[in-house]
Amino acid sequence: VIGRVTWIPDALAAELGTPGKPLTAPDGFDAILLDDAPPAGAVGDRAVRFGGGGSVDPDGSVTLGTRFSGSGTLAFQWYASSEQSHDYLILLVNGAEAARISGTKDGWQTFTTNLLTVMEHDVRWRYQKDGSGSSGQDCGWVDSVTWTQFTQNLTVENGSGGGVYA
Repeated sequence: VIGRVTWIPDALAAELGTPGKPLTAPDGFDAILLDDAPPAGAVGDRAVRFGGGGSVDPDGSVTLGTRFSGSGTLAFQWYASSEQSHDYLILLVNGAEAARISGTKDGWQTFTTNLLTVMEHDVRWRYQKDGSGSSGQDCGWVDSVTWTQFTQNLTVENGSGGGVYA
């Protein structure tokens, strides 16, 4: 008899820019994978894939999230192969939609945003399908996620210390 087993997908966390940190997958990991054959142009020839091959039911979704600490710049590449204006790859930051893409575009798109509040930021990507037909590969990819935390220089006058701090 085996007790409870917890799988921490290190390769997925590393691809999302948070190696060693736990990921959130409220819909499970069945429709999420580290794709070794993503669309041309992926960095390192792999990217996180959401959906594809009928793995997301009509009117369903699959979500994967992580957390970034402090304030800083979030940047990544993403790509959709889906039904235009119906099935979306969506970015959620702290529970609010920040951006979405759909359809099949030429090449990877770059997304960059500054998160200015010093806090733990909950960042999630969701592939969401509607109940109508499918188009393309019926999925989306996220690649090259980077988090660049803002820093401040501290100068101490009439004392000791100082340095660069988040």
